Amino acid sequence: MYRQRYFVNGRFNREDGPAVECVNGDKAWYINGKHHRVDGPAVEYPDGTKYYYLNGKEYSYDYWNVARKMPWAL
Repeated sequence: MYRQRYFVNGRFNREDGPAVECVNGDKAWYINGKHHRVDGPAVEYPDGTKYYYLNGKEYSYDYWNVARKMPWAL
């Protein structure tokens, strides 16, 4: 069940926080309908599981940490 959802043109989108927040604590960041977050994981679960995305593409933490500093390398 959702606590809050943010949309722009029918797609999940929010630049200043998670676009989806669930009652159980799940959080997901989106830009233009794609998982995206430069300053942390784009998906966080209450159990501590985290997934890192840039422009909808999933990365390991190590690669994400380098790629976010060099967007031209994507």
